[in-house]
Amino acid sequence: MQCSYDELLNKTEEYMKSGDWGNGLIHAREAVSRNRICLKANYMEAVCAENRNEWLESYRYYSILFNLQHIAKKELVPEEELLGKINEIMDEAVRHLNELEFGQRIKYKDDLLDVNAEDKDICQNYFMRHENVENYWGIHTYFGKEYYIGRYGSWFPHYTESGNVENGVLLKSEIYEVIGQGRFTVIDDKSTDFPCVLPIVTNTDGKLNTIKVKGLNSGKDCSFLDGYSKAYSYLRLEEAGEIRAEEPAVFGKPVPLHHREGNKKLVLGIFIDSLNYKFIRDEDLKTYMPNTFDFFKKGVICNEYYSGSEFTYPSIASYWTGRRSTVHQMLNVDAHYPIPSDMPLLSELFHDNGYFTAKIGGNYSVAPQYGYIRGIDRFLYGYSEAVFHVDDVVSETIEHVKSFSETDQFVWIDIQDLHYVAGYWPMPISVQAHLPVNVREVDNEGGSSLYQTPSPHRRMVYGEQLKHVDSQLKYIYDYVLENYSEDEFVISLISDHGNGFNVDEGNYFICEQRMNVPLMVRGGEASRSIYCDEKMETVDYAHILTRLAGISDKRLEGMDGQLPVFFGGEKEKEYVFSQSLFPNRNYCAMILGKDYKFYIQSAGLVDHECRVSLENAYADLRNAEGESIEDEKLLADCMDIVTKWLGDFRKEKGA
Repeated sequence: MQCSYDELLNKTEEYMKSGDWGNGLIHAREAVSRNRICLKANYMEAVCAENRNEWLESYRYYSILFNLQHIAKKELVPEEELLGKINEIMDEAVRHLNELEFGQRIKYKDDLLDVNAEDKDICQNYFMRHENVENYWGIHTYFGKEYYIGRYGSWFPHYTESGNVENGVLLKSEIYEVIGQGRFTVIDDKSTDFPCVLPIVTNTDGKLNTIKVKGLNSGKDCSFLDGYSKAYSYLRLEEAGEIRAEEPAVFGKPVPLHHREGNKKLVLGIFIDSLNYKFIRDEDLKTYMPNTFDFFKKGVICNEYYSGSEFTYPSIASYWTGRRSTVHQMLNVDAHYPIPSDMPLLSELFHDNGYFTAKIGGNYSVAPQYGYIRGIDRFLYGYSEAVFHVDDVVSETIEHVKSFSETDQFVWIDIQDLHYVAGYWPMPISVQAHLPVNVREVDNEGGSSLYQTPSPHRRMVYGEQLKHVDSQLKYIYDYVLENYSEDEFVISLISDHGNGFNVDEGNYFICEQRMNVPLMVRGGEASRSIYCDEKMETVDYAHILTRLAGISDKRLEGMDGQLPVFFGGEKEKEYVFSQSLFPNRNYCAMILGKDYKFYIQSAGLVDHECRVSLENAYADLRNAEGESIEDEKLLADCMDIVTKWLGDFRKEKGA
């Protein structure tokens, strides 16, 4: 049986005190893997690795400790001392490098570079930097693969320096995996199937480029001028060919254009941030999202679908991993860790089963550096809704689906526009023109959408904004129905959490009104024209979507979710579970069983390592109708569930 986290830390410390650095390192590594934002665990791994002359590992974890101390605003080791240690360990690593044989030296040098790679920077996410970043438009390495980040959708840099912004906050980015760079490449049967589309960046340094393409089978050739600065162009190739360029070019991974038997032609996930399902249940889906209702009424609309987390960063990670928040550990939004590499992603399941995969939209919680580029062939990134409004997302989605209609597609799109309501930001003209002026008056308290108090005014604005989003989505619905038959697509609409201003006074922070989010699906077996009241969670989404797409993958077995009975599963869930582990706030959780409800709130606050004690926590057990009940066994069972899913983030008494 696995020991508790505090026991593991104590055991590691004992090995270190006795000088048993081998066992100390084994246990320290386990401690870091179980809570990677724990300062003490990272410190112990660095020290144990240092004493075993594992210089690169030691350097990495001393460096992580340095960053974590800045994030937590707490010093486990004084900063000056820690900087000295980091420099000392790096000197040892360089000395060791010089002692190696040539072949070993190359690998060690690569490993040395890797410890400081972009995807290892937990202190600052590359895709959120507001200042100009040198070589942002260019080659980058993420998770062992090379990608080119190109400008997208802005012609200013091509004509004038006034738009020469070097970051992803103000401009859209287009990202593909790179298969080569230079003045020559061959695209043949080893690299792709034909016909295919080749993404290519022909202008990497401000110079127009002459491109020559020669077919290897037909001998036909052509020559043309190309060169939108640091942005992708597309070449359709009907056969294997040679491509020559007068100036250096970057060649992306080709997109083969063919359908695979058994696959859907289009699997589209429409993610709408901050959509309370309770709002559209109470206020009427047909009123606020008439086009969405008309589309999904021929599919299934799930009434009892719940998010596992209260804000986007952990919630969306559960969608992509099928794991609960304390398992994927995307918890502290200030520590920019990626999703653990050993967790398969939804995008990888589809990519590995023959789909051309894409992610489109403005959502900085779904940044490539967080791991979301894994399994994605084409990544259109924008920092927020300010870069990708809903009309941009919709038009780009249709353009993408149309462009690659000859292959099977998995597409995830992010729509962030409901965030405008909580932030009191400018609304579309059509929204402003239909709102009485008094509704612009602030009638609630709170900053973030999560913690705002109830607001009739915000709800009215929210409803109008929802109508606007729905009017744009109609273009997607119409395009799908005009170009695909019912058995060729699977379209889903989902969200991550609700808003504080849509939660009634007197509710717990983690409650049904906040955590009940939409799941609407149409296509294939989901086309039943029916409502579903089976309880489901966001961790079940990967099981549902792959089942409807006809994918059977053993990696699903390692996820925390399951396939609901409605979609072909064997048994219903015993409960759904949601929790909040936000630093400097109370821990909160909710369990919804078949005939009971359970709520809990900690007495103390969650710390910077996302750990919390349940000592003196307030617990509330109710029946299905919401009436308080006393049932010691059921209460104990609920506490066991909370303890299980809080896991290593629970502090033991006295810790």
